[in-house]
Amino acid sequence: MPEISQSTMLQNSGTLTLGQGGDFKDSSNIGNSGTLEVARGTLNVDVNIADNGGSIVVDRGVTLALSDGGAVAGGRLTLASRGIPRRSTSASTARG
Repeated sequence: MPEISQSTMLQNSGTLTLGQGGDFKDSSNIGNSGTLEVARGTLNVDVNIADNGGSIVVDRGVTLALSDGGAVAGGRLTLASRGIPRRSTSASTARG
């Protein structure tokens, strides 16, 4: 399970598949202009994801958990049948 934390920068412009979910947290910087697929588990997002014309795909039975001000801004968010968006604080948003 990948953990993108502290001041790490992730810029995806191809296809990135997270087979076990992961954590995007701390002051990490996440950018996506390709396809980010969450195939299994839970992706915990505590930071802003700048989805610059890309796609975030949450597969069946997988959880995308936005918390602590985490947000997805721009692009396309696709939830497969029974994909689970979860927001744990009122400050978290998913917007396109």
